[in-house]
Amino acid sequence: MATNKRKRIKTLVQEELTYSEDPGSWVGGDHGIFSYNNGTPVGFDGAGQVIDVIRDGFTPLPDVPGRFLRPYNPTWMLQGSGTEDESPKSMPLFLACAMTLITSSTDAHVYGPVSATLPSASALVDMDGLEARIHGLIGTFTISATAGQAMPVDFALSGLWEKLIDTSEPAFAAFAAGGNLAQPFKNAKVSINNGDMPLWDCATPVDGTGSPTFANDQLTVRSFTFDRGVTTGELPDACLPDALGGLNIEDARPTLQLVLELKNRIDDLINFEEDFKLGRLHDVSLTLGENFTGETFKEWTIHIPQAAVTDAQMADGAGGSREVTVSYLATHTTDNAEFRMTLA
Repeated sequence: MATNKRKRIKTLVQEELTYSEDPGSWVGGDHGIFSYNNGTPVGFDGAGQVIDVIRDGFTPLPDVPGRFLRPYNPTWMLQGSGTEDESPKSMPLFLACAMTLITSSTDAHVYGPVSATLPSASALVDMDGLEARIHGLIGTFTISATAGQAMPVDFALSGLWEKLIDTSEPAFAAFAAGGNLAQPFKNAKVSINNGDMPLWDCATPVDGTGSPTFANDQLTVRSFTFDRGVTTGELPDACLPDALGGLNIEDARPTLQLVLELKNRIDDLINFEEDFKLGRLHDVSLTLGENFTGETFKEWTIHIPQAAVTDAQMADGAGGSREVTVSYLATHTTDNAEFRMTLA
């Protein structure tokens, strides 16, 4: 009889009220997520010390087991709820990346950075009945996409180690209502303003009634990558059986990279190289969807009001076009105001 080789991964995620403590309730609903393009999101990281002893033979002695932790690296797709007036899923995993939920409503979630009272998350990951419970999760994420493709959110998190257990599969719905629809990277709009030149943006999308008109100061977005840029550290503790007292967030340097097709000569527009040299900041906004009628996903926006240019490279692009790849560091003179990410 052939074996039914399934590969199903179900995940429930909750924000922790106290670091590394089980949230106590694993209710499904919109706390459930699917993992994409990652067959083994749960890993094992154990450090040992090699005992290298001089003896008559070459037979080694056992290593000394050191600290253990649990890497958790799921890939999630930016996705809509299947209902036009219902916002995308609130993601506790975003909170584990030095972020806070600034505002929340039935049709919008606004996230921003936080540097005090840092939240953490717990995850219950079921792999065909083999369950991993991971507490004290913190880390970082990247969101990237190319025009016409889905928008993966790649998390790189670490938590405290617990042994795997054999249990029944949890039940959850991807959303409280509606479907579970991955969102493609289209209907996007980017705007860049350096405070000197007029606003530089791509053509304003239209609602299915015609074609956008490109002016000389407009551009096309080829792709983008937003990196939360969180750096984590380990807190050793000899009083604990795994020699790991916890994980902490040491720093965060959020970055945004845009690949743009120019519609005009670059000297008629923003000169990225000059702005880099002069330290001139840009107000950058990248919006997906912009509330199209009938869309199951209304809007995703990343806004960086004081973006510092860190690199700008021009090259020949598709079809002989001129492209520029510009890299930004999200900065701000006010703490925790360097960017806002909206799911609406």
